[in-house]
Amino acid sequence: GIVRTTSSYWVYGASGNGPLKPVQSLAIFLACVIPNFLVVAILSDVGYGVEVYNAVSPRTMSLGGDVAVFLAAVSLVVLYVSDWFYYERVTIQVVTAIPPLCLITLGAFLKARNYPWAPMLF
Repeated sequence: GIVRTTSSYWVYGASGNGPLKPVQSLAIFLACVIPNFLVVAILSDVGYGVEVYNAVSPRTMSLGGDVAVFLAAVSLVVLYVSDWFYYERVTIQVVTAIPPLCLITLGAFLKARNYPWAPMLF
């Protein structure tokens, strides 16, 4: 059959308790540091944030960001009204959750010129 393991199995071993190995500590440290470093380097004023925002969000695209966020909100309301939490298949939940999440992300980047903190929320 299929053997399902959890992260605690990988970190602590079969018994679920024990000390971390050095490579596991390093992996956890890097999993926390690398994404934060990339966010600061790419999306903040400390790094290349202004250049990134100017490249992906021209002045005329701010309205497009408004539309993307509006469509995401409407689609989330439709999912809520259709009892998304009670869908029988998880795959249908995942597939129907992808468009609103993509629209929110797109809207955050398109609105980055007016709200430079928005993409860093992700």
